Order: sequence, then C-alpha cells, then structure tokens
Amino acid sequence: MQYVIFKTRWGYFGLAGIDSTTGHNPVRRIFNSRATPAGTDGTTGYNRTGRALNSRGTSAGTGGSSRRELADGVVLWTCLPLPDRRTAEQEMLRALGPARDQAQFDKNLLPDLQQRIAAYFEGEPVDFSTDPAVSLDGLSPWDHKVLLTCRKIPSGRTTTYGQLALRVGHPGAARAVGSALARNPIPLIIPCHRVLRTDGTLGGFSAPGGLTTKQALLHHEQAPVPSAP
Repeated sequence: MQYVIFKTRWGYFGLAGIDSTTGHNPVRRIFNSRATPAGTDGTTGYNRTGRALNSRGTSAGTGGSSRRELADGVVLWTCLPLPDRRTAEQEMLRALGPARDQAQFDKNLLPDLQQRIAAYFEGEPVDFSTDPAVSLDGLSPWDHKVLLTCRKIPSGRTTTYGQLALRVGHPGAARAVGSALARNPIPLIIPCHRVLRTDGTLGGFSAPGGLTTKQALLHHEQAPVPSAP
C-alpha cells in the first residue's frame, strides 16, 4: 500500500491506495473471486488487498469498471484538505490505523487521480462516480450498500438520509444510513457530504473540518446549501 499528500487549492489532500502500475499489486490479484462481497446494488467494489468484486462477490470485470481501469489501481482512504502538510499526513496515517505500518509514501501514487482531485478543488467539473476503483473491505455489507449507493449522487445534487435509506431498500433506516456514512473511508470519491437531514439541515460529517467543510463542499458544487447550526 502507498500513500501521498499533495497540494490543492484548498490545502493538502491525503490519498492512500494500491497502484498496480508500480508493480506492488499484480493484476492477477485484482481478479480473484474469493473475497468479501462488496455490495448488492450492481456497483463494482474492491477489498483492501485490491481484489475487485461485483455485487455478488464474484470476480469483477463486467461491472462499472473495465479490466483496464481495475488494473490501474485501487483507492483505500482519502483525507480531505487540511491547511498544512504535516497535519494532513498525521491525519492520513491516523486513518490508516494498523495498516500505516505497511504504508509507503509514494509521490507518484495514482497521478491521474491526483490531477483530477486537484482540478475538482480548482472548480472544474469532475465525476468520481465510477472511477477510480475503490475498496471498502473491512466494512459490513450494509456499509458497502449505503456507500456505493451514495457514490452515485451527482455533483450539484443532494439527497437525505431517509431518501438514501429508501434507495437501498430499507425505508425508515435513516439513522443507520447516517452511521454507515460516518464510516466512509473515502470522502469526496464517495460524496457523503451530499446527504442531508430530512428537514434540510446539514446533519453530520465526520471528516476533518466537520460541518464547515461539508457546507463548503456543497457551496463549491453549487448545490443547495443549508445553514450550519
């Protein structure tokens, strides 16, 4: 596993993943069907060894990403921008938990994705809904289902915890949806900031910066922005 801290207009962004182009993660490991199912909504998911899975837990390649895309690499964690590099790196390593002992800094990790993330914070329209490949290994099937459905919310749009619960087939499970979103390891790529309370208020946001960051991201995307409490 590699990680990188890079500068954006908003500050220093943290990214951790497996870049198969470096040789650390051979393509043959990506297409292995003996792994934990990623979800049940037809979206391709990945476990944290980089093995790709479709919604039935079988080897991917017919889901939302092509074999070429899957071979490029897998995102494991992100850290939203922080003002200084040291703080961003500390937050990134904290998020990695025990995995930080195996993490290696690599400034060339997923360079195309670094450019796309930087472009997003410059105000350019960037769609992360199907690319890059992501891993949610270690999370429950419920978390997978909620997070992969959340990933489909387009920029400039919002939904509510209740509406998202309905989309995953569990009306009335708004609180459980909120708990799943709080465990999102890949903010921005999985845009949990686009989910609001039914009354139109911001709700929660566990990423660095809290509700201030959530509100700023929505404003940046020109989405309807409720006032912070």
